[in-house]
Amino acid sequence: MNKYFYLLPMLSLPLQALTVETRATHGVFYAGLEKQVCLQIQVKADASEAGQKISALSFTTGKSSKKTDITKARLYKSTRNYFTLNTGDTNTKAYQVGEVSATSGSGTFNSPDITLTEGTNYLWLVYDIASNAKGSNKIDGVCTSVKVGGSEVKPVAKMG
Repeated sequence: MNKYFYLLPMLSLPLQALTVETRATHGVFYAGLEKQVCLQIQVKADASEAGQKISALSFTTGKSSKKTDITKARLYKSTRNYFTLNTGDTNTKAYQVGEVSATSGSGTFNSPDITLTEGTNYLWLVYDIASNAKGSNKIDGVCTSVKVGGSEVKPVAKMG
């Protein structure tokens, strides 16, 4: 007797334990400088989410004084709870995985190069500040959603 098997498409299941937390990083930004870290985004995945890719990450410039003070937003990933570009150690260096204009006050990093690992995945919202930004203006960043496959997770803001 012949046995037949059918290939069934993998269903998109809701994320079981994925959580997203955000933490403000620096309180001081400098006009005309690039790559100033604004927000740490921790994406915590369990074993069932490991290996999945982030399909989109959206943000706003929140309570920034003037949207056009932020000329560019970049998304970085790292393996550590701190952000550094100045290291020869490739295990601790942050890598850019997305870039968008931020002058509209919001943006989305579509298909960033981020594959989730089990545990905490560290992402960083980084801004380039316009050279004509006034010293008294405020800069802010808010992660509004993270999409993994067809599921969307709303971040929770944490202190410190």
